[in-house]
Amino acid sequence: ASPRHADVLLVTGTGAPGMAAPLRTTYDAMPDPKVVIAAGADAVSGGLVRPGTGAAAIVPVDIWLSGNPPPPFEILHALLVAVGRLADGKAARR
Repeated sequence: ASPRHADVLLVTGTGAPGMAAPLRTTYDAMPDPKVVIAAGADAVSGGLVRPGTGAAAIVPVDIWLSGNPPPPFEILHALLVAVGRLADGKAARR
């Protein structure tokens, strides 16, 4: 219900100008430690529509998933990696 209760932020779209501020606000509202997953070509690099405008232009990304869309098992694997990073305390503290 609130980013204040989230540990993982899953970004699935491009870094469109209209969504930059809401994405940053959501990221800033999350408690530390937090993990950001960029899922899919759009979130990683902006995709075909907005090349060079991926999520990393707005928030620091910890885990990258390729594909458009990424395979479901890769998303599950990324979530498990994120949980491991949170448990080990290795999540980015920004």
